[in-house]
Amino acid sequence: MREGLIKGLFIPGALFLAVSIFLVSQTVLAKSPHHPKVESIVDHGICYVPDYVPVDTGKDLSGGYVQAWDTKKNLMLWKVRVYKLKPKDPDAKKDPPDLFITSLKLKKGILFLTAGDFNFTIDTKTHKVKQTQQLAEKQ
Repeated sequence: MREGLIKGLFIPGALFLAVSIFLVSQTVLAKSPHHPKVESIVDHGICYVPDYVPVDTGKDLSGGYVQAWDTKKNLMLWKVRVYKLKPKDPDAKKDPPDLFITSLKLKKGILFLTAGDFNFTIDTKTHKVKQTQQLAEKQ
């Protein structure tokens, strides 16, 4: 009898948890502007994936990242922060704009990416990030 009761509670509990996680994630996504879809790049069994951590996570981890994954072992090899987002100022009239990685390309072991008005490179061997230039300001 008890085993049947536990099984009977497990399904509704798991369903409630799944629905709750979905609703919270939709609320978070609705608060931020459209997050552009940037395709991952696979080269020689390594998948390079753009990632984003919003400012409102409550930690000093916000910004744009690139992850490198071994596609055969499904194992993250490394992760680097490309840029850091400024924390929100409670006294400011409006929040600073979110900044997303909008393009990702690979050429001769160097990742080239754009985020907002900034261009960056990442050396896939050393994982060193360089800001190569700031695009001209929009007039």
